Amino acid sequence: MKEAQKTAEKARENERQRIASDFHDGPLQSFISLQMRLEILRKLLDRDFQPEWRPEQLQTLAIAQIRDLRVFLHSMRPVDVDGANLVATARRTAEGFQKESGIPCTFLGSDTPVGLPQEMTADVLQMLREALANVQKHAGATRVAVAIEKTDRGLEISVDDNGHGFNFAGTYSLEELELLRLDRPV
Repeated sequence: MKEAQKTAEKARENERQRIASDFHDGPLQSFISLQMRLEILRKLLDRDFQPEWRPEQLQTLAIAQIRDLRVFLHSMRPVDVDGANLVATARRTAEGFQKESGIPCTFLGSDTPVGLPQEMTADVLQMLREALANVQKHAGATRVAVAIEKTDRGLEISVDDNGHGFNFAGTYSLEELELLRLDRPV
């Protein structure tokens, strides 16, 4: 039992670290930018009432930050899988992503039940939500496609976008991925 408690505590701590990192990289940086621009605006208005840039820029920044916060808060909600199969819930997740992000999202998958245990279904859906959040935050994509298919080998899920991606060739072991994650500054 103690081993299970340690594992659960480590999982909670890892999630807290991820949340802290997400807030540091997203909302915190945007709010710092907003605060700095407001300070510049205040000094310009104090000096000559002729700001070099318009308040619309601040409004655009605020609108983008509000959108990012909504997506983040939505991703923190528990995944509702009661009474729904994985594919139907994933389809709703993709539709919600499109509505909140404004990025067109195509979903491919049949409504045939996949037959995963509820806990595993919740984990798969959380991974899908995280992948879509990463598309929105980092890819610069203008469209995304999500596909789920049950095959003889298992469950295949893909999230493809037309964003810029990142350079990588090769593979990482789970241990290497964990070390890379731990090396990320918070």
